[in-house]
Amino acid sequence: MLNHSELISVLRAAGLDVKHIEGGKLTRCKTIDDKAGQQSGWYRVFDDLNTTVCIFGNWKDLSRGVWVEGNRNQTPRQRADVSLLIERAKVERKKEQSAQWALNHTKLLKLWAETKPLHTDDPPLSQKMSPAFNLVFLTLGADGVKQCHPTIISSKNKRCVV
Repeated sequence: MLNHSELISVLRAAGLDVKHIEGGKLTRCKTIDDKAGQQSGWYRVFDDLNTTVCIFGNWKDLSRGVWVEGNRNQTPRQRADVSLLIERAKVERKKEQSAQWALNHTKLLKLWAETKPLHTDDPPLSQKMSPAFNLVFLTLGADGVKQCHPTIISSKNKRCVV
């Protein structure tokens, strides 16, 4: 049986701001150093073994840790089982990321296709674009020199300047 209060205190001691435990998936959380909106902390609870194991860390400072329920030493077999679960979780996470990136790619292509170039006779950008997003696309020219392509995209008017 997972001791939530013990695990929460371990995660808090590691700098993670955790109020309750979610098992079975990679969970993002705030750290004590995070500003509003940031979630640099992470943990994953593996409770489908004879013992419960939690891996945790902070992406900002690259710290990591492992908690084993009851602080008992694991047998080599248990360590191998946990390593296998961690590897499976990494593969699962990569699949989830790839699916999300493919979805984002499709949405961005659709948004880009809906943009229209601005012309010199259009009203000033300040009247047309509120809010506007300033992007800079860098490409490498045939001569090996970086080329800058400033772009302004407005979600309101779906227009861009390239």
